[in-house]
Amino acid sequence: MPNSQEERTAVPLERQSSYELVEPMLAATTDPRGLVRFMHDKARLSDREIATAMGTHAGTVRRWRSNKAKHMPRDIGPLDNMRVIVALLVNSGVVSVEEAGGFLRSRVVPPNDDIPLTLFAMGDEGFHRVREVAQSFVDGILVRRQLSERIPTSR
Repeated sequence: MPNSQEERTAVPLERQSSYELVEPMLAATTDPRGLVRFMHDKARLSDREIATAMGTHAGTVRRWRSNKAKHMPRDIGPLDNMRVIVALLVNSGVVSVEEAGGFLRSRVVPPNDDIPLTLFAMGDEGFHRVREVAQSFVDGILVRRQLSERIPTSR
């Protein structure tokens, strides 16, 4: 009977969980280009959404994602804050990476139903507000409704 280590190595790549596949980019990183690409490609954030969080323009984010970019952001704080929130949500098993991107663009932060991406540009204060809400999802204080449980809209 194989031990748990042998079983883990025998799992084909396509059958591994999304956590195992994305974990390297969710770990602390000093690669802003890779992180911008990850947020764009895996979390499905647009260049404009990333730019909102970074306090810059969509064209700048597009250049950061390209291989030809010579300059990267000087302050990657907001980008790292996005990484921390996505890692918190995904690594806890609450949502997928793409759903974590949806969290970042949704009106979920009380008291004004603020959008997390807009709060990251505020610095630490905004980040702490977003982290508090994300932690509430992880702790089960705020419960995400399943699609079938949502109230239908009137036509």
